[in-house]
Amino acid sequence: MVRSIVIPHDQARPAHVCELADLGAFQAAVDGSLEPLEIPTLDVTVYMNEDARRERRPLNVRATALWWYYSAVPTEFPLILGDVALAGSAHDLTGDSGDIPPLVEQQIFGSDLYRVQGTRGCDRHTWLDTYARFDNLFDAATWCTLFRATMGRASQFRLSSEPALFDSRSFGGEQAW
Repeated sequence: MVRSIVIPHDQARPAHVCELADLGAFQAAVDGSLEPLEIPTLDVTVYMNEDARRERRPLNVRATALWWYYSAVPTEFPLILGDVALAGSAHDLTGDSGDIPPLVEQQIFGSDLYRVQGTRGCDRHTWLDTYARFDNLFDAATWCTLFRATMGRASQFRLSSEPALFDSRSFGGEQAW
Protein backbone atom coordinates (compact mmCIF):
# COMPACT_ATOMS: atom_id res chain seq x y z
CA MET A 1 0.00 0.00 0.00
CA VAL A 2 1.27 3.42 -0.96
CA ARG A 3 -0.16 6.45 0.81
CA SER A 4 -1.00 8.81 -2.04
CA ILE A 5 -2.94 11.94 -2.86
CA VAL A 6 -5.45 11.83 -5.71
CA ILE A 7 -6.18 15.20 -7.30
CA PRO A 8 -9.26 15.08 -9.56
CA HIS A 9 -9.37 17.41 -12.55
CA ASP A 10 -12.85 18.55 -11.44
CA GLN A 11 -12.21 21.28 -8.87
CA ALA A 12 -15.61 20.59 -7.30
CA ARG A 13 -14.21 17.23 -6.18
CA PRO A 14 -11.68 17.59 -3.37
CA ALA A 15 -8.19 16.17 -3.45
CA HIS A 16 -7.95 13.27 -1.02
CA VAL A 17 -5.47 10.93 0.63
CA CYS A 18 -5.87 7.25 -0.10
CA GLU A 19 -3.95 3.99 0.06
CA LEU A 20 -3.24 2.65 -3.42
CA ALA A 21 -2.37 -1.04 -3.23
CA ASP A 22 -0.66 -1.71 -6.55
CA LEU A 23 -0.13 -0.68 -10.17
CA GLY A 24 -3.78 -1.41 -10.97
CA ALA A 25 -4.97 0.92 -8.21
CA PHE A 26 -2.81 3.74 -9.61
CA GLN A 27 -4.14 3.07 -13.12
CA ALA A 28 -7.70 3.16 -11.80
CA ALA A 29 -7.01 6.48 -10.04
CA VAL A 30 -5.88 8.13 -13.31
CA ASP A 31 -8.21 6.10 -15.56
CA GLY A 32 -5.54 4.58 -17.79
CA SER A 33 -1.87 3.78 -18.28
CA LEU A 34 0.59 5.71 -16.16
CA GLU A 35 2.96 8.46 -17.18
CA PRO A 36 5.21 9.55 -14.30
CA LEU A 37 6.35 13.13 -13.85
CA GLU A 38 8.92 13.81 -11.12
CA ILE A 39 8.84 16.92 -8.93
CA PRO A 40 12.22 16.56 -7.14
CA THR A 41 11.79 19.66 -4.97
CA LEU A 42 8.76 18.00 -3.33
CA ASP A 43 10.19 14.45 -3.54
CA VAL A 44 7.00 13.32 -5.29
CA THR A 45 5.98 11.73 -8.54
CA VAL A 46 2.83 12.82 -10.33
CA TYR A 47 1.16 9.91 -12.07
CA MET A 48 -1.11 10.93 -14.91
CA ASN A 49 -2.85 9.13 -17.75
CA GLU A 50 -0.34 8.82 -20.58
CA ASP A 51 -3.13 9.14 -23.17
CA ALA A 52 -4.64 12.27 -21.61
CA ARG A 53 -3.44 14.60 -24.38
CA ARG A 54 -4.54 12.31 -27.20
CA GLU A 55 -7.92 11.79 -25.54
CA ARG A 56 -8.24 15.54 -24.82
CA ARG A 57 -8.88 15.08 -21.12
CA PRO A 58 -9.83 18.17 -19.10
CA LEU A 59 -7.19 20.41 -17.57
CA ASN A 60 -6.16 19.60 -14.00
CA VAL A 61 -5.64 23.15 -12.74
CA ARG A 62 -4.46 22.09 -9.27
CA ALA A 63 -1.84 19.58 -10.45
CA THR A 64 -0.64 22.03 -13.12
CA ALA A 65 -0.24 24.74 -10.47
CA LEU A 66 1.96 22.45 -8.36
CA TRP A 67 4.05 21.52 -11.39
CA TRP A 68 4.49 25.14 -12.49
CA TYR A 69 5.48 26.36 -9.05
CA TYR A 70 7.75 23.52 -7.92
CA SER A 71 9.30 22.48 -11.23
CA ALA A 72 12.59 23.77 -12.55
CA VAL A 73 11.25 23.33 -16.11
CA PRO A 74 7.51 24.05 -16.04
CA THR A 75 7.22 24.13 -19.83
CA GLU A 76 8.26 20.47 -20.11
CA PHE A 77 4.64 19.59 -19.32
CA PRO A 78 2.90 22.96 -19.63
CA LEU A 79 -0.50 21.47 -18.78
CA ILE A 80 -1.43 18.39 -16.79
CA LEU A 81 -4.68 16.81 -17.91
CA GLY A 82 -7.13 14.46 -16.22
CA ASP A 83 -7.07 13.02 -12.71
CA VAL A 84 -3.64 12.45 -11.16
CA ALA A 85 -2.14 10.57 -8.23
CA LEU A 86 0.82 11.89 -6.21
CA ALA A 87 3.15 9.52 -4.41
CA GLY A 88 6.64 9.73 -2.94
CA SER A 89 9.44 9.52 -5.49
CA ALA A 90 11.33 6.52 -4.08
CA HIS A 91 9.04 3.63 -4.89
CA ASP A 92 8.05 1.04 -7.46
CA LEU A 93 4.26 1.01 -6.83
CA THR A 94 4.47 -2.43 -5.23
CA GLY A 95 5.52 -1.80 -1.63
CA ASP A 96 5.04 0.41 1.38
CA SER A 97 7.91 2.67 0.39
CA GLY A 98 7.01 5.75 -1.55
CA ASP A 99 4.33 7.20 0.68
CA ILE A 100 3.57 10.84 0.04
CA PRO A 101 5.94 12.93 2.18
CA PRO A 102 4.15 14.19 5.33
CA LEU A 103 5.21 17.79 4.59
CA VAL A 104 3.55 17.68 1.17
CA GLU A 105 0.39 16.23 2.69
CA GLN A 106 0.39 18.97 5.33
CA GLN A 107 0.92 21.70 2.71
CA ILE A 108 -2.00 20.46 0.62
CA PHE A 109 -4.45 19.68 3.43
CA GLY A 110 -3.21 21.80 6.33
CA SER A 111 -4.86 24.92 7.65
CA ASP A 112 -1.99 27.24 6.79
CA LEU A 113 -2.60 30.41 4.86
CA TYR A 114 -0.27 31.29 2.00
CA ARG A 115 1.01 34.66 0.92
CA VAL A 116 3.07 35.59 -2.11
CA GLN A 117 6.31 37.39 -1.33
CA GLY A 118 8.57 39.14 -3.78
CA THR A 119 11.97 40.75 -4.19
CA ARG A 120 12.78 43.76 -6.33
CA GLY A 121 15.70 44.25 -8.66
CA CYS A 122 19.08 43.05 -7.45
CA ASP A 123 18.03 42.64 -3.81
CA ARG A 124 17.56 38.87 -3.52
CA HIS A 125 17.72 38.84 0.27
CA THR A 126 14.78 41.04 1.26
CA TRP A 127 11.42 39.37 0.76
CA LEU A 128 8.43 41.71 0.89
CA ASP A 129 4.83 40.63 1.42
CA THR A 130 2.31 41.30 -1.32
CA TYR A 131 -1.38 41.44 -0.53
CA ALA A 132 -1.90 38.19 -2.45
CA ARG A 133 -3.06 35.72 0.23
CA PHE A 134 -4.73 32.37 -0.24
CA ASP A 135 -6.26 29.65 1.89
CA ASN A 136 -4.91 26.80 -0.25
CA LEU A 137 -1.61 25.82 -1.83
CA PHE A 138 -3.04 25.38 -5.34
CA ASP A 139 -4.32 28.95 -5.74
CA ALA A 140 -1.22 30.40 -4.10
CA ALA A 141 1.08 28.43 -6.43
CA THR A 142 -0.88 29.60 -9.46
CA TRP A 143 -0.61 33.27 -8.51
CA CYS A 144 3.04 33.04 -7.54
CA THR A 145 3.81 31.48 -10.91
CA LEU A 146 1.81 34.14 -12.74
CA PHE A 147 3.64 36.91 -10.90
CA ARG A 148 6.98 35.33 -11.84
CA ALA A 149 5.97 35.00 -15.47
CA THR A 150 4.65 38.55 -15.84
CA MET A 151 7.25 40.46 -13.84
CA GLY A 152 10.26 38.99 -15.61
CA ARG A 153 13.70 38.35 -14.21
CA ALA A 154 13.94 41.66 -12.40
CA SER A 155 11.81 40.30 -9.57
CA GLN A 156 11.47 36.93 -7.89
CA PHE A 157 8.48 35.50 -6.07
CA ARG A 158 7.93 32.75 -3.54
CA LEU A 159 5.24 31.38 -1.26
CA SER A 160 5.29 31.77 2.47
CA SER A 161 2.91 29.88 4.72
CA GLU A 162 1.83 30.57 8.24
CA PRO A 163 -0.81 29.28 10.61
CA ALA A 164 -4.20 30.88 10.11
CA LEU A 165 -3.44 33.99 12.18
CA PHE A 166 -4.25 36.83 9.84
CA ASP A 167 -7.73 37.98 8.91
CA SER A 168 -9.13 36.26 5.81
CA ARG A 169 -10.69 39.59 4.77
CA SER A 170 -7.19 40.61 3.66
CA PHE A 171 -7.20 38.00 0.86
CA GLY A 172 -6.79 39.32 -2.65
CA GLY A 173 -6.23 42.91 -3.63
CA GLU A 174 -3.16 44.59 -5.00
CA GLN A 175 -0.70 47.05 -3.61
CA ALA A 176 2.70 48.18 -4.81
CA TRP A 177 5.26 46.21 -2.88
